[in-house]
Amino acid sequence: MVGALARGHAQTEVDGSHRGRRGRRPGGGLRLGRAGPSPAERAFGWSTLEVLTLAAGDPAKPVGAIPGTAHADVRLRFVVGTPWRDLERVVRDHLDAQGLSMVDVDVLQAVPATRLSPDDPWVRWAVDSLRHTTGKEPAVLPNLGGTLPNDAFADILGLPTVRVPHSHPSCSEHTPDEDLLGSAAREGLRIMAGLFRDLGEHPPDADR
Repeated sequence: MVGALARGHAQTEVDGSHRGRRGRRPGGGLRLGRAGPSPAERAFGWSTLEVLTLAAGDPAKPVGAIPGTAHADVRLRFVVGTPWRDLERVVRDHLDAQGLSMVDVDVLQAVPATRLSPDDPWVRWAVDSLRHTTGKEPAVLPNLGGTLPNDAFADILGLPTVRVPHSHPSCSEHTPDEDLLGSAAREGLRIMAGLFRDLGEHPPDADR
């Protein structure tokens, strides 16, 4: 797969005209689609809030009452265009508007989202290289979620980035049972060797 893209957190720009579709059911009759993002939009153009830890009370001394304090560590994977520099103020204003001024908010770390257009010459070049090496049609993803400091390349240096992951659907990524198949590793070696070969022999027609 070619993650064309995706440099930073989950990032993309979604055309809202795809929302609230109507269509025909397979057996006939009109199907009215509920307004909202499509499955593809939810996967690649959707900010996600993850609850990493949540604590309240003392598990060693449970009491049948509402605890006086609670603590949560959360992570926001956001798309391009999110006002991430103002995130603490945005969350603070929302909580205050809901009458939750007693909740403290601290943003500890933030990495901006970045995105490279799938129509960029470097993406087309990489797709051609992968196709030539593997004999397969690469799957180009407009975005790929992840906390990577890709803004150092995309924003500071102004360089396009194309990510080529080497994995498989059941890899159990970021778990104790994460694994890499030998076949995927061998194919990854071939892909990267082909990319570097093509970079030297047939570089893309681009100004970057």
